[in-house]
Amino acid sequence: MEDTTVNWFEEGILNCNSNKPDYEKALICFKRVISSRKMAESEYEIWNLMSSIYHELGKDKLAMQCITNALELAPENSKLWIQKAQLLEDNDSEEAKNCFKKALELSEVLKI
Repeated sequence: MEDTTVNWFEEGILNCNSNKPDYEKALICFKRVISSRKMAESEYEIWNLMSSIYHELGKDKLAMQCITNALELAPENSKLWIQKAQLLEDNDSEEAKNCFKKALELSEVLKI
């Protein structure tokens, strides 16, 4: 992993967690990390962070695209299913229930 990739990731995290979060800058940083393909083992986490940011910005369609990408990379991650369910709660309660059920199944299998 190149230092620049780590720096972009860290800068993205800092932009999210500051007293005055700059979500737009964080998204730019995370997109650069993903495009570099240097952190492939944790790419689903970056998609998850981007999903949270887009949701915070009221861009739920983009948030859903990001969480879908995360789930493609880590379909056994119950936390991702919960986040997807939360994104769906207001617009598709039946699908949200299905996602919560999937998260519960995974957590029971994994003894979380």
